[in-house]
Amino acid sequence: MGERIIIIGAGVAGLSAGIHAARCGFEVELFEHHSEPGGVCTSWRRGDYTIDGCIHWLMGGRDGDPYRALYESVGALDDVELRTIDVFTEVFDELTGDSLTFSRDLDGLLAQVDRIAPYDLPVFRELVDLARRSEGTAPPPVRDAPEVQGLWSTMVDLWHARDRLRLFIGSSETMGDVAERVRHPTLRFALKGLFVPEMPAAFMAMLLGELERGNLSTVVGGSRRFSAGMARRLAAVGGSIRYGADVDRIIVENDRAVGVHLTDGSTHRADHVISTAPGPTTIFRMLGGAYTDAKIRERFATWPMFGAVSLVTFGARRRWPDVARALQLRLAEPFTIGPDSTDVLAIRHMAEDSTLAPADGCVIQALVGGDFDFWHDVHHAPGRYGELKEQLAAEVCARLERHFPGLAAAEELVDVATPYTFWRFARSYRGAFEGWLPTMATIRTRVGKTLPGLGRFHMAGQWVEPGGGIPPSVTSGRHVVQMVCEEHGVPFVDLMGK
Repeated sequence: MGERIIIIGAGVAGLSAGIHAARCGFEVELFEHHSEPGGVCTSWRRGDYTIDGCIHWLMGGRDGDPYRALYESVGALDDVELRTIDVFTEVFDELTGDSLTFSRDLDGLLAQVDRIAPYDLPVFRELVDLARRSEGTAPPPVRDAPEVQGLWSTMVDLWHARDRLRLFIGSSETMGDVAERVRHPTLRFALKGLFVPEMPAAFMAMLLGELERGNLSTVVGGSRRFSAGMARRLAAVGGSIRYGADVDRIIVENDRAVGVHLTDGSTHRADHVISTAPGPTTIFRMLGGAYTDAKIRERFATWPMFGAVSLVTFGARRRWPDVARALQLRLAEPFTIGPDSTDVLAIRHMAEDSTLAPADGCVIQALVGGDFDFWHDVHHAPGRYGELKEQLAAEVCARLERHFPGLAAAEELVDVATPYTFWRFARSYRGAFEGWLPTMATIRTRVGKTLPGLGRFHMAGQWVEPGGGIPPSVTSGRHVVQMVCEEHGVPFVDLMGK
């Protein structure tokens, strides 16, 4: 057995890093706060229903896609069925009664816009043209970490990425900018609210292009199947996971990471430490802010981050076959819980996946923006915390009745996961799914996987991959081990083959 590596976190980035490191001959142990692997890439069972807590859509579903090859190489697709997404979402504006469906049929999208507001058609035509120009653009490097590439490999990657670079350089608008050029209120809402207004229009166009080409998928059976396959692969290659292991400090000696200290008082030594914990937690709590520079401090002071969310899930003994798989609703009647006023609901209608519910039932889930401090503070009063969760579920159910008539009567299950829930079980930073928002500044910046002045230490996961998501997280686990191998003089074993 080779040198020992401790990896903080058993989410998909930590699992990916552990699998690659173990195959390269390192002794690997992951330290995971929760009792299960996966981090936020998870799902859970409540009675007859499965609540999916993560993957709304997965990039890289087609055979031959480099991301699919990466998922297969780490066991994520073992016994997993990917289902191609045909309808991404339907935007419904309760204020106007108008709706707009984003599907693989982008010509159909233009026809809808022409029917609703022909004067806005040029803006949408630009977006669709941009989406189709994205075909053939190479994804960010998957196989080799840019940090370990030689000059020739870097030049090859830049050549393959030339179309993608031209796409982003040639389009400097954000989705908020594009939306401001649209006059119809529903269409403006659709463009501004589909993701985040700060998202580059080129990023959104690439996503629409991947949708049209059938490269976006869902994981049948829930996100836990994806991460569970990775955990099984980790065990098969000799890695291990220590559950219930909450790291509160990274042990440093002579400016080298040499192990971790847990909240139970125990210490564990290693030759190298990889953290996939949130960036703020790693840098400022586990390392006490001792290894930063002006760029890092500016990043955490100025870069926008994803906000916290609550998941409100209903299991219903009824089906609504005419309702789309996903809805983005602008509410005619907003509601308020604590400090948060909610006028938009993102809905997942998961009737297509028969494994999640009884044959005559389905799972419906709403994503609701939330204030982490509010939910964290109120959980100290369990009775009041429970009352507010019930109130939130009731408000959401009342809004959904318009779109799912009879939901309240058919409801058999209600599950509410607040921002505090995500922090409690997954230690996600301030209850958010992801880290940095994808903005023009963040996606053009390579975030370092090392910290200035600290040796034998690397970071992986969403906080070193702006924009976040499953593909970059799994990729970063692979890349960080390539960097570790180079540092230790160990050959990297390429699990993706040729």
